[in-house]
Amino acid sequence: MVRVNTLGQRNGEIAYWVNGQLKGRFTNLFIRSRDSLKIDTAALDLHAVRNLTRVQRKWYDSVVIARSYIGPISPP
Repeated sequence: MVRVNTLGQRNGEIAYWVNGQLKGRFTNLFIRSRDSLKIDTAALDLHAVRNLTRVQRKWYDSVVIARSYIGPISPP
């Protein structure tokens, strides 16, 4: 979940859940300085902090990006 800040304030927020459990929440963020700046892109990356000697992989499944918490996806 991403909530941009009110202009001039540090009240933006980013939060994420895994299997319905809150795993990360970052508050009091200053994400934008102009009203014309909106969220239009999301990315999931694998970040390596050093040179690795083997291939690194990361899998994502059933990713949902929303403006507020909507709960885990129901199984089919």
